[in-house]
Amino acid sequence: MTPCARTPALMRRSGYLAAVVESWLPYANRRRDLFGCFDVLAVHPVRREMVLIQTTTAGHLAHRLAKVKAAAELPGLLAAGCKVQVHGWKRQGTRWHVKVVEMRAADLHAVVACPLPRRARRLHQKRLFREWES
Repeated sequence: MTPCARTPALMRRSGYLAAVVESWLPYANRRRDLFGCFDVLAVHPVRREMVLIQTTTAGHLAHRLAKVKAAAELPGLLAAGCKVQVHGWKRQGTRWHVKVVEMRAADLHAVVACPLPRRARRLHQKRLFREWES
């Protein structure tokens, strides 16, 4: 069972309604995540909370945390009251254990949402034939 299948099962045992929101695009041969970084959406009907989860193996946890922090939508999702978590799964013996890291607005640093435009390329070819111009 993959980490993306283990996380919804864990959330359902905790009383959440959970669904995998990651999809496979066969024509592009790649996966597409919700908002570019979330694999699972979980909603608790009693507590009225929504959790967006990026799930991975424990060895890739730091990489996925960086991916979630770099998402341009993250501050808006946190301001709207969504919880954002990263689940890292690791097998110890015959059992699987999960490390859950929750992102908070205080954990964020400044992220460049719109990069600066690239400088125009300088044309070096004009200098080659200056002596022929006159």
